[in-house]
Amino acid sequence: MSERAYSTSPLQVDQLRLMAERYPDEAAYRVVGEGQLTFDQWDRDSNRLARGLAALGVRRGDRVAVQLEGTNGLRWVTTYCAAHKAGAAIVPLDARLSGNEVARMVAHAQVSVLVGDGPRADAADELVRRADGPLRVVVDAGREVAPDAGGTDATSSRVTWARTLDDDDTDFQVEVGADDLADILFTSGTTGNPKAVAIRHVNASAVPNGEPPWSAERWVHASPQTTFAGVSFVFSPMKMGMTSVYLPKFEADRWFDVVAEERPLAVFLVPAMVQLLLVHP
Repeated sequence: MSERAYSTSPLQVDQLRLMAERYPDEAAYRVVGEGQLTFDQWDRDSNRLARGLAALGVRRGDRVAVQLEGTNGLRWVTTYCAAHKAGAAIVPLDARLSGNEVARMVAHAQVSVLVGDGPRADAADELVRRADGPLRVVVDAGREVAPDAGGTDATSSRVTWARTLDDDDTDFQVEVGADDLADILFTSGTTGNPKAVAIRHVNASAVPNGEPPWSAERWVHASPQTTFAGVSFVFSPMKMGMTSVYLPKFEADRWFDVVAEERPLAVFLVPAMVQLLLVHP
């Protein structure tokens, strides 16, 4: 596909492809305290993971959940793009959810594969073993070696991140349409049971892809990746030729340090964050 076709595509991952072709070595997404991905690394890693998900049986229209700590943010954005490349809808789940909450959401969204880390991967693995829902495979993004040595045979439902990544990092894309589901986001405000909001590719790309010049500017944010704001900052900065800089945990002291270091052109804050900054000594 040509760069021009990428820029007019309804698929947001095509924006990543365009940036990887034009600016392969520029910093695409940085997680404070973890590291960063260049556009080329991000594109290639998500190709490898997309192939791995396909090998696990993920097909067009399937649902892949991601539940990772904020400090595992680079694998989070890799999973987000890989799911779309594999033709699946991505279901972001808050890392703080209880096992029962995850079970309800996984069942409601009909998730077949979950990418998790630490206790989240353990809890998801237990859901698979109970065999009372749609979940059948857990990709453990937090361990180098899974407890059962990894695999997807009759006795194992867990496979490591490293084993899931395919060796082939060339372009990979399952054909999807503008009206196919892209994301399923759960929202409940501060009370009530979470409700699923279905977002199609045509909705997700309301801010269209483009052909931005590289500005070398930064956009700093601290919105959890599982929120609509956090999801939007996967692609919005790159559509303006900027690096997305993510602070996994908002603290006033740390925010000021990051802003002083990054000297961003843009930041995103919710009112509660602004209030904490205003009263900070």
